[in-house]
Amino acid sequence: MMKRKLLFFLAGLMTCLTAGADDVYYCRGGLVGTGDWASTTTYPLTKNAEDIYVGNVKLVSRTEMTSSPTLGWGNRVDLFFDKNLTGSCLSSASGTGRFITPANKGPHKLTTGTGNPFQVGGGEYTVYLDEKNMTVTFECVEAAWLDEVQIIGDLEDCSWVQGDNSLRLKHQGDGIYTGTVNFVAPESHPTYASFRIVAGNANMTEGNYRSATGELRLHLGVVDECDRYYGAGNWTVEPGKWLVTFDMNRRTIRLNDPREPDVVMSRARYELQQAVEAAQEAWPKVDLKDVTAVLENSESTDADLDAARQRIPDIIRAWLRNEMAVSGTSTSPVDGRYLISD
Repeated sequence: MMKRKLLFFLAGLMTCLTAGADDVYYCRGGLVGTGDWASTTTYPLTKNAEDIYVGNVKLVSRTEMTSSPTLGWGNRVDLFFDKNLTGSCLSSASGTGRFITPANKGPHKLTTGTGNPFQVGGGEYTVYLDEKNMTVTFECVEAAWLDEVQIIGDLEDCSWVQGDNSLRLKHQGDGIYTGTVNFVAPESHPTYASFRIVAGNANMTEGNYRSATGELRLHLGVVDECDRYYGAGNWTVEPGKWLVTFDMNRRTIRLNDPREPDVVMSRARYELQQAVEAAQEAWPKVDLKDVTAVLENSESTDADLDAARQRIPDIIRAWLRNEMAVSGTSTSPVDGRYLISD
């Protein structure tokens, strides 16, 4: 009887001690010192005064460019969060954009389950998990990068070669890879060459970086976004020798003339530049000074540039209306405004 009372007392005491205790999220995945996806208390996230769960996690660095099966599914490891090691887990709410780099730190939306774990090339990160708003942010402590990545496509001497004999771009630091590449158009499409980048070990299909917006034509100096997971198409380029700059950290691609490596512009600036040149050639008397002022302003945002480009047709129509309205004479009146449709 006494023993039973003692057991009830101890159970009640444990309930009192744990009732006010904060929950803990534990990092799981490909972590240093643990088994892959192991249930472990090695890397806890504990609640701070702002009710944010904070902690550091070290991830296994997958930076070998090899076809070794020990690398699993590619040059990355998984990361997700287990509340009190109960199997109540949080992971990425999106199938894309979940590859974490110093630049792609978030906040990222969370969802329940482990369907889309975050993925990292390795290194160490401080994690800030906001359970209330279901977001997580990663601050890089130490990054891990591949020494090189593969470029696959219509290339001189190694057309669409993937693996040990593929052409490589070399790491220059901060996740930026460069190399001079001679693109050759095949007979099937003689006006352009196409390519993609594989940031992974030699024989894997993961880590394919391609265009985020369909089969996109790249232009000199224009910075375009990449998609790591579900790219809509390969990039295309005018045949010839190009300096390729691939930024895995910021998920961008850029081509330059090797003799002019520092030419850089956004796609919005390029498209406005092309629109202005086309309008000036077709309508040389139209005053586009307001638009060119936006183009020449180095502080113009992409939104400013897009808005200026969209104004060009209205400026041309206004000029045409005015010209037709005043072009008649007293003996031959002309009003051609009805010819201009809105």
